[in-house]
Amino acid sequence: MRIQETTFKRSKPVLTRDYPLLLQKLVKQLGGDTSQLYDKNIDTLDRNDRVAPVEFMKSISRAIELTGEPHLGLYFGRHWDVATMGVFGQAACSSQTVGDALRQLIKYYGFSGLSLRIDIQRSGVEYLVNFDPLYGDEIPEEVKRFMVEAILSSTMMIVGMLTKGAKLFKAIGMPFVDDGHCKVYEEFFGCPVYFEKDDCEVLFDHNVYEAVLHRGNDTLSHFNQDYTDHLLIDVVRKMRSLPGCIRQLLQNTHGQFPTLEDMANCLHLSPRTLCRRLSEHDTSYQALLNEVRKQRALEYLTGRRWSVEKVANQLGFSDASNFRRAFKQWTGLTPGAVRDGVVNDM
Repeated sequence: MRIQETTFKRSKPVLTRDYPLLLQKLVKQLGGDTSQLYDKNIDTLDRNDRVAPVEFMKSISRAIELTGEPHLGLYFGRHWDVATMGVFGQAACSSQTVGDALRQLIKYYGFSGLSLRIDIQRSGVEYLVNFDPLYGDEIPEEVKRFMVEAILSSTMMIVGMLTKGAKLFKAIGMPFVDDGHCKVYEEFFGCPVYFEKDDCEVLFDHNVYEAVLHRGNDTLSHFNQDYTDHLLIDVVRKMRSLPGCIRQLLQNTHGQFPTLEDMANCLHLSPRTLCRRLSEHDTSYQALLNEVRKQRALEYLTGRRWSVEKVANQLGFSDASNFRRAFKQWTGLTPGAVRDGVVNDM
């Protein structure tokens, strides 16, 4: 079972201008006619102007056609570096570990307008990362491929720069058919690549993920992390309603979920005001938290990588019995039945 969600209307201008400008530069470098790339002149965009995802998606398809390059996303990712990411790139460079740097990159994707579901899990001695664009199933296949290529390529290049050449990826799972792309990807990423996965799956080498980048720089690192947190929260609040904002922040949480008081503090509200405003939308913080927990639980269980006990721990439950009771209340089913495939659909 796959849970579908579109977190914002694709016609809403939410993407920063960096994306179309970078795409235009790349098409020009590859000999394409940039005059056919966009319906309007993007050179006049102000620094704070934003672009509708639906328009950028159209330009990606045009760019692939104009350049004749089926793997254009790999080239795009090479140019999508820490300088392009501004303060988020600075925060990544000052991070204490590679894992901390990756979390800054994830925050940047949310700040810049890319709507992604990203989930980091500890899988044995390695780290497994899943991400999926949340624009809905109508997104063209070549655009999906472009975005996956760009994010993986950019991540690999930035981590390689921070670690002076360390290889982060141990294996990659692609959410589309091979179509003869396997050799290109394996040569580019330097690891085995598998196809027809539900989402993009990346297995990270734990020795690289946990590698220390800086020592004795705690103050700068914490300042940058706090600053990027506030930037992300501010842009999410502008892009979404309050329930949508909280839902997105919860989806971006890895490990222990924030309490009501923590969430209210992040949004610069009192807990009482937060509860009142959510009640105006006929919902509550606990209902939104349960919604995200249910979604994650179904994905973890149907993936069959973890035991019920481990899923309970990952979702912040004190013990597996509490998780079983909550899951039964959410779905009417037991976690074991879903994990073992007794139920085919919900």
